Amino acid sequence: MHIFETGQRVDFLKFLPDGERLLVSSARTSQKSQLEIWHPLSGESVPFDVPGDRDGAALPLYSPNQVAFSTNGELCYVVWKHKFYVLETATGLRREIPGGQLVNLLPSQIAISPDRKQLKILCHNYGVKPHQLLTVEAASLKLLNQNELRDTWPMLAPYLPDGKTFVTIDEDRVAVRQSQDDEVIAECSYPANSSNMPVLSPDGQTLAVAGYSSLYFFDLQTLAKPRRITTKQSGGDYRSYAFHPDGQHFALIFTGPTLIKLFDLKHLKLQHKLNWRIGKLTSIDFSPTGAVAAAGSEDGKIVVWDVD
Repeated sequence: MHIFETGQRVDFLKFLPDGERLLVSSARTSQKSQLEIWHPLSGESVPFDVPGDRDGAALPLYSPNQVAFSTNGELCYVVWKHKFYVLETATGLRREIPGGQLVNLLPSQIAISPDRKQLKILCHNYGVKPHQLLTVEAASLKLLNQNELRDTWPMLAPYLPDGKTFVTIDEDRVAVRQSQDDEVIAECSYPANSSNMPVLSPDGQTLAVAGYSSLYFFDLQTLAKPRRITTKQSGGDYRSYAFHPDGQHFALIFTGPTLIKLFDLKHLKLQHKLNWRIGKLTSIDFSPTGAVAAAGSEDGKIVVWDVD
């Protein structure tokens, strides 16, 4: 186990593909937030070259569907403060984006195909116009396709492992869509009036989505009635969760926010509770191999530990 200090509240973290570095979204004050790449063992960080906050509350990164990485992690694609950025993880510098394709749009979520060649960018238009779903070539950032989504308030979930399909969640349905034309090919009812932080299991079989008081687990093969983890606490307080790459385990931060709770995914049975004593936890992630995990806290601490 290794604990290090970032100096500011950690709102979100995610391992890069190398499993050694972490993307960290943090807030120095209630008005200022930033993105950095951290090397946990050395304690060194690389700040991203993104504009500072406007007047008012900070807008941290908070959900896995706001960030994606190129194959070896040299590039980070991120939607932050309704802007789309492509950033070099080694230097923190921004790359230019071809003009025109995101003009007057408000990008809010992204997903990258398993081969890392294409990006889906969901742009919410807040009732003014239909939501826009863009398909972009990851290397050149060339716009390949643009379609309207007339769902009330869609959420963009990851691509499935076949690379031919991806998932969206609306207020009343979970939809599996063709990546080629965004058309719905299968769907099921979504039994909640809110959806947050969609996360897909590594094998592509299970989708986790946080509702108001329940965390739902959808079997994307059958689209049957979802299983759930439910709490009596108002709002659930589902702060963060992650599938272990072995497809057998699931880590969750909720209700008691100082604890990481590890569940058996097959039965949704609580197996272990971890208390690293770093304060109220905000985010958790497993490395791509599953050998290491990390969690961040409101106290500005990040703990990295050997999962075995």
